[in-house]
Amino acid sequence: MDKLYIVMPAYNEAETIGNTINDWYPVIEKYSANGESRLLVIDDGSKDNTYHILCEMTKHFPLLRAITKKNEGHGATLLYGYHYAIQQGADYIFQTDSDGQTNPEEFHVFWNKRHSYDMVIGYRNKRQDGLARILVTKPPCPHTWHHHK
Repeated sequence: MDKLYIVMPAYNEAETIGNTINDWYPVIEKYSANGESRLLVIDDGSKDNTYHILCEMTKHFPLLRAITKKNEGHGATLLYGYHYAIQQGADYIFQTDSDGQTNPEEFHVFWNKRHSYDMVIGYRNKRQDGLARILVTKPPCPHTWHHHK
């Protein structure tokens, strides 16, 4: 089967989470696998009302699942979502962020490659972030790395 879980971590996204869900929900509807697929949003212990908004949205979006947990960071939240999706019997997992920077209209490119590869990874070759965000996401120059025994 083609049971898809779109895993989306969220932290303090109250201002944008509604729009992000509205953008991604048509994707999960299109690839619903007879209602078995889910848009899974994991609230990583937000200090704002992100989780409350998500809970309200689940009343109108039956394929949306909202989970909250204590704050552990982006990576741990992704792993939590992956484990949850696997426990629910997901055949495919797609990871995206809740900040709205991934274009849902491009999802079909990944989906169409699902039988050709074990894993498909996309990247943005031009981030739309400001300079400050770009600088903190770049690794240090290799000549500044030090190896300590």
